[in-house]
Amino acid sequence: MIKYLKLINKKFAFLLLVAALISGCSLTGPNNDNGGGDSNQYFNTPTPAQGAKNQPVVVSLGWKSSGFSKYDVYFSEISPPTLRVAHNITSNGFVMPGLKYNTTYFWKVVGYRSDGTSAESPVWHFTTQSLGGSGEGYSFIDHGTKTETPNYVKMLFEVVDNTGLPVPDLTLDNLEIYEDGEQISRSESYVLFQQYLSNRYVVKIVLMLDNSTSLRDEIPDIKNAAINFVNNIVDAHHQVAVFEFSESTVLLQDFTSNINALTTAINSISVGQPSTDLYGATITGANHWDQTFVPDSIITGAMVLFTDGTDTQGSHTFDAAIQAVTGKRVYTIGLGNEISPDVLSSIGNSGFFSITETSELINTFDQINSQIERYSKSFYWLTYASPKRGANLHTLIVRAKNNPVNSYVQGTFSSADFFSNNPGLYINATPEHPSGVDTVTVARNSGVTVNAYSFYYPNPEYTWAITSGGSLISIDPSNNAQSVVVINGGNSLGSASVKIDDTNNNLSKTITVLVTN
Repeated sequence: MIKYLKLINKKFAFLLLVAALISGCSLTGPNNDNGGGDSNQYFNTPTPAQGAKNQPVVVSLGWKSSGFSKYDVYFSEISPPTLRVAHNITSNGFVMPGLKYNTTYFWKVVGYRSDGTSAESPVWHFTTQSLGGSGEGYSFIDHGTKTETPNYVKMLFEVVDNTGLPVPDLTLDNLEIYEDGEQISRSESYVLFQQYLSNRYVVKIVLMLDNSTSLRDEIPDIKNAAINFVNNIVDAHHQVAVFEFSESTVLLQDFTSNINALTTAINSISVGQPSTDLYGATITGANHWDQTFVPDSIITGAMVLFTDGTDTQGSHTFDAAIQAVTGKRVYTIGLGNEISPDVLSSIGNSGFFSITETSELINTFDQINSQIERYSKSFYWLTYASPKRGANLHTLIVRAKNNPVNSYVQGTFSSADFFSNNPGLYINATPEHPSGVDTVTVARNSGVTVNAYSFYYPNPEYTWAITSGGSLISIDPSNNAQSVVVINGGNSLGSASVKIDDTNNNLSKTITVLVTN
């Protein structure tokens, strides 16, 4: 039975999301060289309000300003704040995750103008609620907005509750969507709302296993539990890398979904040295994966670290380990009574599990697996077909209905290249030729790029086949989804045919390819 389970501040869903907005961390503020005088004239109306009390442990920071193109946000428990948590963001807002209960936080904003000058806000502060406060309401984490042909606005975001727990399985009925301040009509609009898109979500999981000499008799149970974990979590979206650590940290198998390779790596674990570099292992594991959040895809990760003790080597510091896991999801499992719960709770920002016997490992790994799956389902993709036209800027806002928290995602987009069309499969559709083309011309011994679009159909998957004139042309895919290919002309002149199938939506189209001089 698990004796001690502690989800510190329930912040596990958010710590990696800081990394999605951090472009390198700095422990010192930038130089304010604009000579602009009192910064209050540049920044005002902070959210939360200055000195606000009883704030949730997930806070949406906001401010009013003008004349700046980008911002850095600094945030910490000391004044002035020293840790840069957001760099070069373009919006006047930032969601700050993973806060402690009953704690005062200080923050400031540095704005950068297009001419290279900057200005700094006052230092603001607020205090979070006490443990046991309400977790009601949703907070939204924005991961970007993009547009696509013919008139799509695509947004990627994550939703969590106010204690930091991920919120899975939302539907459109839970949301309100506003375009330029007006709520859109669901009955008159094309809106596609999805989670966990096929081939667009990858979780890289570091399995970090202590093999120091104190675990000599426990190695068989550790191997058995680790193999069970790998078998349960690995699929098309989850990859695992296996490390062992004692005196040093050793990579046994890099990220893979190959169960046999992972099993072989785990079975190769043997008894290590009588020295534990816990902090070094933490740093190595946290640095082993990068994270990417864009409207088309997500690459994220987590580390699961098991140990039976504390850092006995002293070659790395606790502060360095905490810095390494900032913005990364980490679970820690501590065995026995020689562990330091405070240390493992801090490193395990997504959850700390204390167990008394290695026989409890299988159940603990299963719980972590469930948490990772829940996290995966808290990411959402929204595709909206906008009726706006012309070279104008617009805003799209998505928020939860009846949300007691003032949190939402907002995207700005241009409708310059938007056009209308009927549902269907089109080739090389453009604003000038919204219905696309039926014939493509390619010069001999040259190539032409061809784009397939399935307007108003979800998740298209394309195949391309030469149905006639195979000796005249060849086809090279340009990306994994094969929505874009290059058709190459051969040495001879003539006409060929290519059939394009959207296999996911049962759509087909055949085009003629003319090879010319």
